Amino acid sequence: MRTLFDTDDYAAYCHCPRKAFLSLSGHPAGNPHEYVQAIAATAAKNASSQLRALAAAAAAAGRSVAEDLRSQADLIVRPTIQFRDLAASPVALLASKNTAPGKGVQYEPVLAAGTCRVDVEHKNRLNYIGYVLTQVQHSPPARGLVFTADGARHSVRLDTTHRAVESAIAILRTWPADSKAAEPPAVLNDHCPSCEFRVGCEEKARQADDLSLLDRVTPKLLRRYHKKGIFTVKQLSYIFRPRRSRKVPHGKTASFNVELQALAVRTGKIYLQQVPKLTRNSVELFLDIEGVPDRGSYYLFGVLVCDGKATTYHSYWADDAKHEHEAFAALVDKLTEHPDAPIYHYGRYEKQALATLEGRGRHHGVAFESVRKRLVNISASIYGKGVLPGEVQPPEGAREVSWRNVVLHRGIRSAESRLAPSLGGVLRRLLQGKAAHLQRGRLPSAAASNQRALEDICDGGLQAQQRRLCGPSKATVHGGSRRDSQEVRRHTEVRER
Repeated sequence: MRTLFDTDDYAAYCHCPRKAFLSLSGHPAGNPHEYVQAIAATAAKNASSQLRALAAAAAAAGRSVAEDLRSQADLIVRPTIQFRDLAASPVALLASKNTAPGKGVQYEPVLAAGTCRVDVEHKNRLNYIGYVLTQVQHSPPARGLVFTADGARHSVRLDTTHRAVESAIAILRTWPADSKAAEPPAVLNDHCPSCEFRVGCEEKARQADDLSLLDRVTPKLLRRYHKKGIFTVKQLSYIFRPRRSRKVPHGKTASFNVELQALAVRTGKIYLQQVPKLTRNSVELFLDIEGVPDRGSYYLFGVLVCDGKATTYHSYWADDAKHEHEAFAALVDKLTEHPDAPIYHYGRYEKQALATLEGRGRHHGVAFESVRKRLVNISASIYGKGVLPGEVQPPEGAREVSWRNVVLHRGIRSAESRLAPSLGGVLRRLLQGKAAHLQRGRLPSAAASNQRALEDICDGGLQAQQRRLCGPSKATVHGGSRRDSQEVRRHTEVRER
């Protein structure tokens, strides 16, 4: 196991201790995620351009430029800072303007980002570099700089106490010192879809039946269940008890229940706490919008038109701001062709995107107001009300952004043919056999029968839904009659062996 720790090791530990352990122990890693590769390439390109600009500005101002920290130059380009078993490699070090007299030159770390905003990982890396730099120059830097991909310079206040960094380093140092150190357990989190060790960790989590396989299980919730002696999905599924039927106040919706989700996974059944209600129409429109969140831009608009048994799909691609305006205009025109049709979307992203584009003046007046009033958020209609069996799959939006980068930067238009069919995201899969889950961009592996069942539930046809799922007890409605509650108890009160 490596005994020299660098910035990547600390950043990996902040994401997941297991990732840092596997990286230090030399565990074979899989291929990096396409989006991670695209961000890294953009960050490298941004670093080169920013270094040239900093060197030119320093030369014009008569300041010294060097590559060694001991030179005490005004600008240190791509230095390697090392203190004992710690190493850090920022893009550059800039001499601080607030250096106290008699302390020599004090430096501030500089990073280059591959995105247009500063996120938590950039702050973690700056805090680690600031800690190592403090050991060398004996004075903590008060701030660090991040140059984002849009050329902006962001000042980040650093943690001068370094408590979080020292705590993580203390744990990292124990692993090489103990030859029998056990690897941390596989606990899935939001970083897993972009991690190079995701395949092995997902397999470990499945074998252990870990609670992190469930959706919306936070570290705080994990600790709470672990204190109760509950470590697996199967164990969690047996503690669910339906509440006594009572009159629900008008407008109040059921809350998401992770214990009911565990029960659905174990039994492979659909459970309802409240019957979802959706207004259906002979012509229905399904909307999906893809964009780059850190840039505030939108590059792909898709509409699925369902007219009876016929379905047609329309996509509008945007390479830049000008094409974004044209694509959005075409989208509004397509939506106004069916003035009475509801426009279904999954989550808040589409509504927020339309509001953003409207604020930019890219709307059609009365026509756009009609579009806004017809928006129907499917997520709000089913969230917490129904729980479907199946594993949560990672979002595909990051991969679509990487395909877009291929189209824009390499000029390979064939990638557009890969991206356009994937556009519909959750809504297209809703019609193609995978039922929608409880969070945007996260899909369960469900059979086509589950999708047909969800359609019947939305129509209010519970009897047809039960017959379609092979038996009257296959779908259970919680919060219904006392007989329904007794049926649920009969399924859940199974002796654990």
